[in-house]
Amino acid sequence: MQEKSLQWDFRSGLNGWVTAYGLSPLRVTKRGLLMTSKLAQSGLFAPSELDIEAGPGTRYALVSMAVDKDTEAEILFAIRGNADITRCCFPVRGDGKIHTYSVDLGCEPKWCGKVAHLGLRLATEAGLNIMLRSLAFSAEPLRRPEVEIQFFGSSDTLNRVGTPAQVECVLFNYGGVDATLQVGIETGFPEWLRPVDSLAKDIELPPGLPVVLRWQFIAERQGEATLTLEVEGKGVKKLTGQTSLLFQSLPNLSKVSYVPKPEPVATEYQVGAYYYPNWIDHSRWAPMQTWPGHKPALGWYDGTNPEVADWYIKWMLEHGITFIAFDWYWGQDGGAFRLGEELERGFLKARYSSLMKFCVNWCNHSPHNPQGTYSKKDLLAMTQYWIDHYFTLPNYLRTDEKPVLFIYQPDALADELGSATMQNIFARMDELCQQRDIPGIWKIACVHGYFDGDMLKNLGRQGYNAISSYSYHGAYIGENHVLDYGNLLEVYWREWNRFCAEVNPLSLKFIPPLSAGWDPRPRLGPAPISKRFCGYTPHQFKTHCALAKRLLDMRRDDCCSPGMCLIEAWNEWTEGSYFEPHAEHGFSFLDGLREVFAKDDHPHIDITPRDVGLGDYDVKLLEPRTAWHFDKNGDMQGWYYWSQIANLRVEGSCLKGKSVGLYPSLLSPPLAVDARRFKKIVLRMRCDTNDTAYLAWSTFTSPEVFIVMLSNKHRDGNYAARFENPGDGEFHEYVLPVGENPQWCGFIRQLLIIPATKPGLSFEIDWMRME
Repeated sequence: MQEKSLQWDFRSGLNGWVTAYGLSPLRVTKRGLLMTSKLAQSGLFAPSELDIEAGPGTRYALVSMAVDKDTEAEILFAIRGNADITRCCFPVRGDGKIHTYSVDLGCEPKWCGKVAHLGLRLATEAGLNIMLRSLAFSAEPLRRPEVEIQFFGSSDTLNRVGTPAQVECVLFNYGGVDATLQVGIETGFPEWLRPVDSLAKDIELPPGLPVVLRWQFIAERQGEATLTLEVEGKGVKKLTGQTSLLFQSLPNLSKVSYVPKPEPVATEYQVGAYYYPNWIDHSRWAPMQTWPGHKPALGWYDGTNPEVADWYIKWMLEHGITFIAFDWYWGQDGGAFRLGEELERGFLKARYSSLMKFCVNWCNHSPHNPQGTYSKKDLLAMTQYWIDHYFTLPNYLRTDEKPVLFIYQPDALADELGSATMQNIFARMDELCQQRDIPGIWKIACVHGYFDGDMLKNLGRQGYNAISSYSYHGAYIGENHVLDYGNLLEVYWREWNRFCAEVNPLSLKFIPPLSAGWDPRPRLGPAPISKRFCGYTPHQFKTHCALAKRLLDMRRDDCCSPGMCLIEAWNEWTEGSYFEPHAEHGFSFLDGLREVFAKDDHPHIDITPRDVGLGDYDVKLLEPRTAWHFDKNGDMQGWYYWSQIANLRVEGSCLKGKSVGLYPSLLSPPLAVDARRFKKIVLRMRCDTNDTAYLAWSTFTSPEVFIVMLSNKHRDGNYAARFENPGDGEFHEYVLPVGENPQWCGFIRQLLIIPATKPGLSFEIDWMRME
């Protein structure tokens, strides 16, 4: 130990640290302390005698370590006088080389005061070999570049002979200074593969900003080619990456003027897909831009385009999907209907929509329906909306002649309103349906793995007809942070059978949910606290489908008839749960599903829009900006509704809206703003009610801030600026000194405005800019 409690060098041993949770020190080497994780919680605890003052002078923990498999690690700490343990998670690359990671502890508001306890969790699963070199605390991040190849591969779903195929790489610098890099693709690929542009690129890579590089290749014949990427630079360890490109001949198809008509495959099962209707503009797709392997076959599309809807209808029907459950959101106090455009302007206007059944999955969770926001009035108003817009349509999914409705959080309704009240409300909802000659609603309660017999009995008494789930992520999956999808299949099989046994004595049916995976890093950041799955391959997904089919055949009396199951999800892109055709796996997930559930196995051809001369469907990219003047009616310049705001619009040279719930919020278009260039944000705004407003921001390393802001209401001084509006109906200019906040650093990814803390406030924003 070179300086008391501020720096430890583990090349000389543990230096007073204690191993915990099965971490076995093997030996001390010149490179560091070599250990193996025995459990997912394996780590070290610091000596009890600590002399660390948490604050600006120790903002960064610099951890030097190597591991043989990609994982996440954590700094854990507690401050004197506060027993709470705070965790700061960071990704660790599994290349076996020593890297130094700058962990920003200052992102946590609790990093203030004397440190009472300190720990270092080194892995998220058992069986990893770890080399720990050192740990130090510093006021500054690592003063050298620390570059990572986050992705290298194709961004096209199907690569065709004679058609340009795009290859992308994503680079990220975790260090504290710019990296000057030479990036290139080696020339060892086959002669039949021709590069369209230069293979070498010189770039400057600043800390905290992902950079995407692109190349195009044309193949002269069918075949598979391996490409090798090399990244070099001063002070940067040489990095390499490899990817394989498979080129297939273009099908002998004629060019068409519209999506070819679907040829539905016959099936004896009702296989559904949850659909997340978020994909409208560049702002919504922004988190995915640095995850090219996830890129959909339709590109970064606008889901309100009926032609886009006809493509996914075609692909679903031709692979055995028979209905879509659209996620559907209804805010409090009169219904701030959110994310309905893809259903109403896209799917329902599509030429082939009559061929596909659909239903509503009411997502009644926070922040759209926080605690204290349910009422009989809203539930009946919502029911009337469903009756007027969906339930009478011939392609709405029905069971026993009743329209099917999924409810995401039935426990939240019962906890707030009571089981007896919910029974009465459901009866009244059925009465509204009967007034339009609809026999009632077939209600499905989504139970997410935590239940007991009494809970299911209560659901039956309330009037539910069936039990299902969105997913079982987070339940019964052990302590590991990164989980193998193959193990998940065993968990699902066990839970399906457990649910069947529970519903058998009750007047309920069971609809087994399936999972297409779970990896929320695009939304939550490079090392989210939530768990994620790895290894979900097309083969594993096909096995998952086969198990579901087996259950439906074995337990026909317990399951909904005809054999109904539901997959989460078609397109939860930012949560890493999707089986819509995409760059990494193409149509493989759908093809496996078809092989399991389809009655016939005649050959079919998977095609993308460009195979028949259609597309592209990419949304328009917004020009980066740091100022917004809302002077064109209807042009919100990329700003959009996030929660609890009704009628958000640009009208009369202002961005206008009304709060209809607690902590209403709107999001900016995607940014990539160097925080060093701007020290304040100025906006001109007026409100008709006295209230507190907030402005928050996220960075590329901490994109999950908005989730925290909305779940914990607000965190003054941490990624937020607060200001008071007098509610006098007059415009006021607010100057927010964001540069004084230590979290205003790196590259700003997005802004969030909370114009009020309560419902009933009307606001107008005239303009806004960074200075």
